[in-house]
Amino acid sequence: MTSRDLAARARQRCAAGPASTPPTDSTSIKATDSREPKKRDNWRTFNQFQDVIEPHLSLAERAVWSKMFRQSRDGQCQTTARKLAAAGKVNKATVSRALATLTDAGLVWVIWHARDKGRDSCYGIHPTPADCLARLLKMTQSRRTPK
Repeated sequence: MTSRDLAARARQRCAAGPASTPPTDSTSIKATDSREPKKRDNWRTFNQFQDVIEPHLSLAERAVWSKMFRQSRDGQCQTTARKLAAAGKVNKATVSRALATLTDAGLVWVIWHARDKGRDSCYGIHPTPADCLARLLKMTQSRRTPK
């Protein structure tokens, strides 16, 4: 539907008065049906992260992933380390280290890096974090072994 069609529908509903019922044509039903699974997928991803991955991450890594997940649209997050640091009230170097760990674990990957100041980088967020558990466990074991 175009914006003109939506505006025309809104005018018709306003002209009909408060007793009008919402339209039940197939386009409005499809629009709500197509949005519903996406919401459930986001909650499934978030719950998987909370239950499976979160206990194996540091506080900074948890905060960075959560901020990126909240800002993501269609599995992509456009942001900078500086913006993430300001949102989490931590140092930019801490965010950079957390991003490096999340990238190594496969939870986040770089789609493009902004080389210009003022532009955002684009990161992808893994749709099923539980798939990254083996890699993350291997990383945490190597960090904990004494040298």
